Amino acid sequence: MMELQFKDLEFKKLESGRTRISFLKQFYFDLDADESRDVFIKDKNKIEYNGKERQLRLLISSKIETELYCSFTGRRAVYVHQPPLIGIQRFGILDSGTNCVEIRPITGCNLNCIYCSVKEGPEKKNAVDFVVDKDLIVREFKLIAENKKDVYVYISGQGEPLFYSKIVELVSDLAKLEQVKHISINTNGTLLSRELIDSLAEAGLTRFNLSLNAISKELSSKIAGIGKGISTISVASYAVEHIMKMARYIRKKGLDLVIAPIYLQGINDKEIGRIIEFAKETGAFVGIQNFLSYAGGRKPVKQLDSSEFESCLKELEKTHKLKLLNPDTGIKIEKQKTLAKPFKRGQTILVEKRYPGIGECSGRLVSIPLNDKKQFKVKLVRDKHNVFAGM
Repeated sequence: MMELQFKDLEFKKLESGRTRISFLKQFYFDLDADESRDVFIKDKNKIEYNGKERQLRLLISSKIETELYCSFTGRRAVYVHQPPLIGIQRFGILDSGTNCVEIRPITGCNLNCIYCSVKEGPEKKNAVDFVVDKDLIVREFKLIAENKKDVYVYISGQGEPLFYSKIVELVSDLAKLEQVKHISINTNGTLLSRELIDSLAEAGLTRFNLSLNAISKELSSKIAGIGKGISTISVASYAVEHIMKMARYIRKKGLDLVIAPIYLQGINDKEIGRIIEFAKETGAFVGIQNFLSYAGGRKPVKQLDSSEFESCLKELEKTHKLKLLNPDTGIKIEKQKTLAKPFKRGQTILVEKRYPGIGECSGRLVSIPLNDKKQFKVKLVRDKHNVFAGM
């Protein structure tokens, strides 16, 4: 009998005799009763095992690769621990050729926002979630940052990045790099706490970008996709009061805050003024975004054209005496070097399947049609900003 302790695993015995193992806090897999027979839990991350350690570690690795699930969406999940991380929008690193580099460490969200461009949230069932190894992110980021300066790191994603269990460690590692000047996180605010804000500030975070779409409790819940006729796995209500309280605390800590509502004509347009006044009260920047209609997204309203949206912002500027069109939020974005593209749009390439709907070629990930083959050719229909899609 040997005693084993794990850093990123937590063990729990189920009534069925199975052992549930949490991985990186938000993900899990099960050992069946037979596989659990020689596992004796001493503490949440400490066990005694009556067998060979190598055999158990191989079993755990196999389960992570083939039977991992996301606890807050209930969906199948993939642990990304090998390069590359560049080439797709779903997860990884995005570099558009400026000093702003976006990092997407995790997918999945606890809200079903009615305007979401990718229909994210617990109600989305036919999808696979991804979580990226923290050390891999840092290594791959260094390859991009070595040719840049005054880098603004923007941690975001197709979901809620604060579900990433190593978010504080990630910020800390990035903040130590000499090229990095600012680090921000985009969040819906539901997972914020004073303790988390303190930890992120100490790690080197400089800014929060907060999605706040209404002050009204009823309307904010409706926009978050929570209410009559909608059930969620992770959130039973949307506590806008808590989010506003956390916004005030962020400013009290001396961190920058951008409050960034989505302008939904006919839904929250009457609330935008209240959001602006709240931002002025707290000393936050305001970044109002026009709702954009995407083919795969939710469409609660019709998208305003640019001139209509600009007119709305001008009226709000007059009323609230605050610059809203191209506001200065304290971050200077400038063109800088980016990685060379290994191929171009229109080119036919041979991809090797890596994940569901994702292939790899020449050190880049490529969005591809679902296919059972391990290798096949696709014609590239997109290559902008080192983001590739093939058909």
